[in-house]
Amino acid sequence: MKSLEMNQINIEAENLGGLAGKTKIKIEPGINIIEAPNAAGKTSIVGAFTLSVLSPKEASQHAHILHSEEARGSVKLSFDDQKIERTIQRKDKGKDVEIVGGSVASGDELGLIRRYAVADEHNPVLVKVRAGDNLKEVLTEYSGVEELRSEQKKLIGEKDELQEKLKQGNEKLKKIDFLKKDLKNKEKRLDELESEKKKIREREKKPSEGEGEAKLVELEGEIARTETDLKSIAESIKTAESLIKSRNERLKAIEQRAAGGIEDTIKEIEGKEDEIKGLEKEKLELDRKYSLKSSELAHLRFIVSSAPAYAVPSEDKLAALISDEEQLIVCPICDHKTKYGQIKAKQQKTDEEVKEISKQKSDLEQKINKFNRKISELNAKKTEKDSLETEKSRILHELASHEKMHSKKKEDIKALEARLTELTASRDKMLKKRKEVASDVEKEKIKLEKEMAVVSSGIDRMKNELKLLESASADLNKIEKKNENIDQRIKELTSEIEERENGIVRIFNTEIKQIYEKMGFKKVDELKLDKKFDLNVVRKSKAGAGYADMHSVKSLSKTEREVAGLILLLSGYRAFKVADKYPLFIVDEISFMDPERLKEFINHIKETAQAIILTTIPGREIVLPGVTHIPLAEVRR
Repeated sequence: MKSLEMNQINIEAENLGGLAGKTKIKIEPGINIIEAPNAAGKTSIVGAFTLSVLSPKEASQHAHILHSEEARGSVKLSFDDQKIERTIQRKDKGKDVEIVGGSVASGDELGLIRRYAVADEHNPVLVKVRAGDNLKEVLTEYSGVEELRSEQKKLIGEKDELQEKLKQGNEKLKKIDFLKKDLKNKEKRLDELESEKKKIREREKKPSEGEGEAKLVELEGEIARTETDLKSIAESIKTAESLIKSRNERLKAIEQRAAGGIEDTIKEIEGKEDEIKGLEKEKLELDRKYSLKSSELAHLRFIVSSAPAYAVPSEDKLAALISDEEQLIVCPICDHKTKYGQIKAKQQKTDEEVKEISKQKSDLEQKINKFNRKISELNAKKTEKDSLETEKSRILHELASHEKMHSKKKEDIKALEARLTELTASRDKMLKKRKEVASDVEKEKIKLEKEMAVVSSGIDRMKNELKLLESASADLNKIEKKNENIDQRIKELTSEIEERENGIVRIFNTEIKQIYEKMGFKKVDELKLDKKFDLNVVRKSKAGAGYADMHSVKSLSKTEREVAGLILLLSGYRAFKVADKYPLFIVDEISFMDPERLKEFINHIKETAQAIILTTIPGREIVLPGVTHIPLAEVRR
């Protein structure tokens, strides 16, 4: 989705939360404050925005967004030339729901927007901050670090392979230099031998003797070349046997390492995924129970806190004493009369049920996370086995090539041995026919021809080897370039991983100190997010200057804790550049802050997003330029 440069957002919600029917609101750039009494629909408006940034897989976790008595609800957003509509509806009149329609973003962007741009009671970061829990999982889930680490690991493996190829290439270059030097010496020696041969020919006097000598010399030369070729082929056979042996050993190692088979790993992954589906189904049911019980608890708390207003007057017309357990209370919704003591008892029981469900949800989430980590390990194992299978195929191909070369050389050496036997027999027969001992010239010439044959054969062999090695230089340049590119990418990935892991920490620790000083939180010396993603509270120690006491986040006041959570969302908002995708920052219920601190907070965040949406009860006037007050009662119909 392109970056949103909006002038105005129009939102229309229907049958969401406590808002039966349709509600239309215009959101202007700047600060928008939605005003309504408690339980009048402010959170439902925030829920409508949340629905527009939910991914379909999260639908069942937010069934509470749909009005309890309706089968279908929707939210429509329009800004500039874009229009987005999403609906949430029950399946076959049951409790399960599904989301249909487009959203403001796709993929992990939805998770980023939900996590860092919508601060409601279900925001996972705020929930963790309020509980004082470790924040690593919720802050890094959509960071993409695991994908970057996987790419980095793969590149490091490629680099190791390239280093080995570079080593082999450099050895080939050294061999080329050695061969060129040796070839030059042999060519020089061949020229010397040709010169000596020319001198010997000049010394020959008798044509008949010269003819016999020439044939014998020719035989000796061919014998010498054949013997040299046999030696060369024997070395090639030895090399091929060595290569075949090494490839067989590597195949054996791969078979041992890959024992167990990739099929078992895939089955295990599928089994874990099935278990996760079962756990997630349990969690959905708990979420539903939690939502219902939370709503019931809020209703009971409202009745208890407002009990004097709904007490049934006694017959003697004296004011009802709310401390009387037998005092009748009229329900503000259904007009049903219930004893005050029964309401209090039901509130206590419901509160315990909500806590128990919350604990069950936490246990299920831990199990699901444990299974997800196991699946990641199994996927890594599967990837390694895929790599081993690829290497196995390559080695089998090389092995077949080496065996073919070995077979060919065996045939060549057999043919040369037969030819050598034939040449030796011809030479012996010729020598036997000669009655006179070869002259000194003949001996010298034979010796010369032998050396020339050996030198000439060596030159041919070196030229052939140089021809095969000449491509090594060009290949080496390509490998070096690829190695440099991989090095650069590994450095970029290392930097990006570090930035993604530490970006939120760095931004939060800078901003929280500034905002706490601006808002006048005197009791907290420092609030710091460490590298392990634990939120630490440092207060000045009574022991004296230079000392400090570490405290839990739970030691903070509600206002201090909520401000810390909101600044943490803003830090993620900036670190993951949520503002480039959907420039809204929404805070559900700001009544926990006094007006002066609220002004400081708004001034701090107003540059973050083009539109800031806050909800509050009526009567909390904010005197700031560019504030748009939206009374909810006036926009509902």
